[in-house]
Amino acid sequence: SYPLCWPSRRFFLRRSLSLVLGFPLSQRKPASDIAVERSGVNQGPMRRVVSVVLLGLLFSVSLRAQSTNASLTGRITDPKKAVITEATITVINTSTGIHYQGLTNETGTYYVSNLPPGRYRIEVEKLGFKAVIQSGVILHVQDALEVNFEMMLGSASESVTVEGVSPPLDMESSTVGTIVEQRKANELPLNGRNVFNLIVLAPSVIPQGNSTGTPVGVNPFGWGNYQVSGSFGNQSAEYLDGQPLNIGYINLPVLIPTQDSIQEFKVQTSNLGAEWGRFAGGVINLSTKGGTNFFRGSVYEYIRNRIFNANDYFLNATGTERPPWVQNQFGVEAGGPFHLPHHSGRNRTFWFAGWEGFRLRTGEPFTATVPTAAERAGDFSAINVSLMDPCAGSVNAQGACPGSNAAPTPFQGNVVPSDRVNPTSRALLTLWPAPNSPGVITPSGTINNFNTVARTGGNHNQVVVRIDRDITSRQRLFVRFSHWNVLDLPIDPLQNGLCADRCSEKYATNAMAVAYNYDISPTTILDFNTGISRFKYNRSPTNAGFDLTSIGWPASYNVTVPAIMRTPPTPCVANFADNIMCTQGQSFIQDHNTQYNLSPSLTLMRGRHRYHFGLQYEAGYDNYAQTNVASGAFDFCASGQPCFSGFPFADFLLGYADNFSNFENHFFAQAVVPAFTAGKQGYRAFFFSDTWHATDKLTMSLGLRYELQGPWSERFNRLTYFDPGAPSYLNQFLPAGSPRVKGDAFLVPPGTGSNLPLPKDNLAPRIGFAYSMTPKTILRSGYGIFWVPNYVSFALNPNNDMVNAASTTYTGTVDGTHPYNSISLPFPGGISPPPGRSLGTEGTQRFLTQVVKSITEVDRAHHPNGYVQQWNVSLERELPAGFLLSAAYVGSKGTHLEQYSQQVNQLSDALLAEAAAQFAAGGRSAVTLLQSAPNPFFVNGQTLALAAPTTTVGQLLRPFPQYTSVELAGQGSFSSIYHSLQITARRRFAGAGSLLVAYTNSKLISNTDTLTSWLETGVGAIQDNNNLRAERSLSSQDVPQRLVISYVLDLPFGQGRKYLTNIGGFWNGVVGGWGIDGVTT
Repeated sequence: SYPLCWPSRRFFLRRSLSLVLGFPLSQRKPASDIAVERSGVNQGPMRRVVSVVLLGLLFSVSLRAQSTNASLTGRITDPKKAVITEATITVINTSTGIHYQGLTNETGTYYVSNLPPGRYRIEVEKLGFKAVIQSGVILHVQDALEVNFEMMLGSASESVTVEGVSPPLDMESSTVGTIVEQRKANELPLNGRNVFNLIVLAPSVIPQGNSTGTPVGVNPFGWGNYQVSGSFGNQSAEYLDGQPLNIGYINLPVLIPTQDSIQEFKVQTSNLGAEWGRFAGGVINLSTKGGTNFFRGSVYEYIRNRIFNANDYFLNATGTERPPWVQNQFGVEAGGPFHLPHHSGRNRTFWFAGWEGFRLRTGEPFTATVPTAAERAGDFSAINVSLMDPCAGSVNAQGACPGSNAAPTPFQGNVVPSDRVNPTSRALLTLWPAPNSPGVITPSGTINNFNTVARTGGNHNQVVVRIDRDITSRQRLFVRFSHWNVLDLPIDPLQNGLCADRCSEKYATNAMAVAYNYDISPTTILDFNTGISRFKYNRSPTNAGFDLTSIGWPASYNVTVPAIMRTPPTPCVANFADNIMCTQGQSFIQDHNTQYNLSPSLTLMRGRHRYHFGLQYEAGYDNYAQTNVASGAFDFCASGQPCFSGFPFADFLLGYADNFSNFENHFFAQAVVPAFTAGKQGYRAFFFSDTWHATDKLTMSLGLRYELQGPWSERFNRLTYFDPGAPSYLNQFLPAGSPRVKGDAFLVPPGTGSNLPLPKDNLAPRIGFAYSMTPKTILRSGYGIFWVPNYVSFALNPNNDMVNAASTTYTGTVDGTHPYNSISLPFPGGISPPPGRSLGTEGTQRFLTQVVKSITEVDRAHHPNGYVQQWNVSLERELPAGFLLSAAYVGSKGTHLEQYSQQVNQLSDALLAEAAAQFAAGGRSAVTLLQSAPNPFFVNGQTLALAAPTTTVGQLLRPFPQYTSVELAGQGSFSSIYHSLQITARRRFAGAGSLLVAYTNSKLISNTDTLTSWLETGVGAIQDNNNLRAERSLSSQDVPQRLVISYVLDLPFGQGRKYLTNIGGFWNGVVGGWGIDGVTT
């Protein structure tokens, strides 16, 4: 394949070379001509084996009813439109020869389910009537097609063949969805061959941050970060062969299957049936390839190299060569009948296997400012800034001056004396390399004097093995195993281990799916789908195991911070490589997640009704730890706080870091040591649906789902919750007659394990209809309620609980002028380990007020589950020339949606308005809120809350004055509304490709945005937590208009084509087999 690329357009000029193993290309038979046969193998021993396997599955792994298979239904009548009962319907997969049978009931209705996507032949037989045969019926993922037959009187040995019938419309579904068939799934050009990127071919799907391109080298939460029909990113569900890929770690899909292993997939974007739940957007159902009666395979290699790339304009301007880029993606896939001694797998047992490897080595250019030799020595005489000594020469053992009232004095000659350079700062100077270019001389010093191309890249390997077994004519078994491992190499521009964004990451996924289908009778079908997935994610800092005593810190710090996450502290110095060193790239993550699923279902045909019952159970176990700053991170003027000395790098040399701050969503002036938590979350759902063919033209879909979304629990009960109305434990220490304060945190009761109650009101009705206005025109509509998964917010995970992620803060200054501390002993009381339950309830409360000084918790009493209402009305019409046109209005409304957290310790709007009015009237100024006031929680020389003997007037007027911040997770205070017009046009060319055009005109209004804001740009922030109604506006994820055109088209040259159809073998190999594939957005 030869890629040709334009902005917003990509297409490939394709030359297909098929490698078919087992017989020459010239002898291949079309699938429709393959003869089918049945084997007479004795099933007795096999039944016993299967029974034992299934019994083990029921007790060892879990099952799920969702499937990627299709179904057929319809009515059999005679020429006078009288129904024909007990007619036999045989549906034959022309690739595998497997038979699927049905029988018409008293209304002449048949139903055949569990049909894998593929090409089929339908045979209808009834004594006294001529047999009817229809070939070339193509079924896609989750198709529910209605195919009716009329039988003529005559001998059963006679047959009527139905030819040239267009693929029928879906006559019964009210769901809005788009099929991406096999050729598109396998052949469309994809950077990194990430098959998830084809989700965007459907209308209403908007890719969000980190979702496009290769999954190597990006944040894993980008893998499923798509907005679907007005939902927010990462809130849809991905399934592979009927098994969920999402886990309780922010709804992360743990596997992206290889492009060549996919048979096809369906993107369902609105109003799914009652068997579907635990998502707020849409469902993406992918189906892997299965083996057939013919042994075949392929080998492929995808190459990108910088020799094919044009250089960047700005790199050309500076004479810089193209960054390195070497990408190889290669693999092999094969499948066929499963042959064993004395057993032929034809028509019965099939296998498919694939392996893919990916190797990427590239470079990312960086330009940064590093200190000159003079600046390292404390000489700032070259800068046009008067360097000041905030301590006026009088410092304590740590080089700070707490309690000083002296006015700052200038450093003579703008030079920091050698004896004033902080010993920890001196030890950390090696984190900055020497300049490697002259840079640019400015009044503020030399800038941009370091240029490099940081080498990075990564690998991945994936294996997939699938076995399909036709046990009997009524029992079928399917097993699929997938393994995927990913290595992301670090981005370390300065070669100091302070990586840009993150260091090395490793992911490993093992996933198994098992499906068993048993047709108890033609009208009663039992389904089991089972799966288990294990996901491991390790992010390891390059400098792990660092000895903190080597920079002068106490040995006790080494004891508290585990070696696997212990690194040098991170200095973030404004303008000095802050684009690299302020990204907290020394972060540590260890996640081991296991997900089980259980859901049997039963389908009953009764007259014109098809009933579907089922239950769904999921259990997720997440053992997790994460920290970005285990050894501490310190901000030197980068977050906008004024410098103590007047210049950022001088502040660093002096060791004067700022107070707690936020720089580009990274937090400083703290050390956070996490616990290794053991979280669990259970989920149960019960569903019932009735597909009722009310008339020959009208099909009603009625359903009800009841969900029990278990909250997170923790194996050792290490969870807390916040009660805003509870009296604070601090009241017992306050002087008599002083105001009492409210709001406190509590440990969960022993044995409960959860900090939130189990909601029991999650009912989810579904209703819809499909009306056949004419044989070629369908009107559909539907409505449903879908409960948002309660694990989409990372803030609710047990590892984020305050007792599991101890934050020890650094106090840089109390009065804003004089350094209260320095980084030579940043945490005088030591780095706090996560206390868990070890402190008891009051000890935990004391820990949160005295050490953490803020709250990030859940409010147990006010935690409604979020839900989304979806509705749609669509009109679908089959047009001449094979076009299928659909126009749909699709809407949704989100209620009780979550923000990552909500600040509830904000000064009231009334108080701020009163202060502003006084200021305008010339009375007391609003700035009195910042004036100093005695700290009422400073009792008997001890600070019970806040940081010092004094605080501000504004702090004391907060709802919870004992805390600087109270952020509550999962408040459910937010909402959204979405309206859209979605138009889809599709044309399938007979044997020559397909065309899909998807247009969306939409508007998304909300007062919240994404729960994975670190992936996005331009995400809004709440301005007034007391007035969320005023936050309502166009969402940052609103895309008013989007058009996507995708095409897989064979050029009409060569044998079997319009032109040069009689060309010879060699020249046909040169001229034939070419095509154009692409996506235009």
